[in-house]
Amino acid sequence: MTYKRFAEVVLDIPLNKKFHYRIPPSFESQIGIGKRVKVPFRSRTIIGYCVGLTDVSDVGTTKDIIQVIDKKPILSLKMLEVAEWLADFYFCGWGEALETFLPFVVRKGLNAKTINVAKLSKDEAFIKDTISTIRRKAPKQAKALEVLSGIDEMAVQELAITSKCKAASIYSLRDRGLISLNKRQVDDS
Repeated sequence: MTYKRFAEVVLDIPLNKKFHYRIPPSFESQIGIGKRVKVPFRSRTIIGYCVGLTDVSDVGTTKDIIQVIDKKPILSLKMLEVAEWLADFYFCGWGEALETFLPFVVRKGLNAKTINVAKLSKDEAFIKDTISTIRRKAPKQAKALEVLSGIDEMAVQELAITSKCKAASIYSLRDRGLISLNKRQVDDS
């Protein structure tokens, strides 16, 4: 496979201009049109969008791309085309126009969302005894414990739906020390 030497990058600034950045050999297989990249710009590091690849640059000295953020492109060619039209029509930067296509978490450079997961804190025998004890007074909590029995962990939202209980019941189980709640990152890229 032949790799290009420079990436054409647009930034979220009020200039309708592409900037050329050199692609380090370690990023040659990762870079792609529609992916976010971390680049140096003046005295800071910012996130830009790769909109093209080329072998030549009309700029004398180019800086290196610092990081390729996305595994897969987050912007399609059609989105890039429409954003370029928006930038021309509304006299704004191409990168500024691209920002309107992206959800908040992506615009802020996050590519993972965080979810709460529930996991049993006690051994199976203790949980079974607890289920039989609380079944009459707290049937939804008992159902949540039954659902969690035999599995490693489950997203709190999924547990609430599966056991047909409210999040408050799940948090009560946590407060009683029967389950633990932890945050997990789920990669969206």
